[in-house]
Amino acid sequence: MVEPEGFKLNFMSTISKLPQPIPLIFGFEGTDGADALSRARSMGGLGVILFARNCVSREQVQQLLGELERDWPGDPPLCSIDHEGPRVHRMRSFVEEPPDARTLGASEDTEVTYETGRGMGKALRELGFHINFAPVLDLDEFPDHPALKQRCFHKDPLVVGQHGAALVRGLHEAGITACGKHFPGHGSAHLDSHVVLPESPRTLAELQTRDLLAYRDPVEVGLELIMTAHVRFSAISESPSTCNPTLLSSVLRNHMGYTGAVITDDLDMEGFRAMGPIRTSVQQAIMAGVDILLCCRDPELQEDALAALCDLHQSSSAGRERVEEAAKRAHKVYCSAHQRSREKRP
Repeated sequence: MVEPEGFKLNFMSTISKLPQPIPLIFGFEGTDGADALSRARSMGGLGVILFARNCVSREQVQQLLGELERDWPGDPPLCSIDHEGPRVHRMRSFVEEPPDARTLGASEDTEVTYETGRGMGKALRELGFHINFAPVLDLDEFPDHPALKQRCFHKDPLVVGQHGAALVRGLHEAGITACGKHFPGHGSAHLDSHVVLPESPRTLAELQTRDLLAYRDPVEVGLELIMTAHVRFSAISESPSTCNPTLLSSVLRNHMGYTGAVITDDLDMEGFRAMGPIRTSVQQAIMAGVDILLCCRDPELQEDALAALCDLHQSSSAGRERVEEAAKRAHKVYCSAHQRSREKRP
């Protein structure tokens, strides 16, 4: 749909009133920076996420990320990617494939996991990335899980936490900021949130004695970014975890003492779209405790997410305060990730 020019100017004017940086990481099309820079000029944003569609060769990725750093409007962007192992590997043809998490967890040697994280981080940093959306901290409850097969360290949350912390340390040591996912745990929901909104039978007490234990060690070693799961825990609330203040505020922040930022899983996923109208769900997510929105492809959804932020910021003092708090946490991650990268840059 082509919007009239007056609409675009008004939209950009409204966005400019939001606190900076705008807490949005977005995906784009192409293997050069043209589309990403066009979206950044019209929407702003914290940075980008790359997929296989954006990655052809080592030289091309370095040139792409260099172009974004040079030409991004305002401060340079955060550049992120999912780089886990055999199942989730966006640069398969030119970056060494790490072992899968299940193999690492079975080894019982966290030093191997640390070195794996350090190697992953070194490879990403040399290309120009700042954030890796790893480790997966979900429990390996179903060996044939359609979304998580081979991506989880173990079914024992303490083992998951030990290996997760080791991977976080390795990534951070190499100059890449880690992100633990998918809070509060996707392992007990045996469906793929890319294609449906999964249901988990877990109660809050069961989460506290199982899934949430996996986050303890990673947070203690400095994990400062956590991604939500698009999963509904009906025994706790009808609101899925991405929009659930009990889980994101009461549990994660008040009970667990987490002070870092919270980012959504991709809002393009059916697990999020199934929650209801995009703008309503985005506002519910922010009010529940989400700080950064991840929108991996659809430009209309990205604009809807920003419009929801604008409306929330203007709707009430509570909405304005929550958007401003989210922007502050996003800015803290931005500064930390760039500083970590600079310290380790060759």
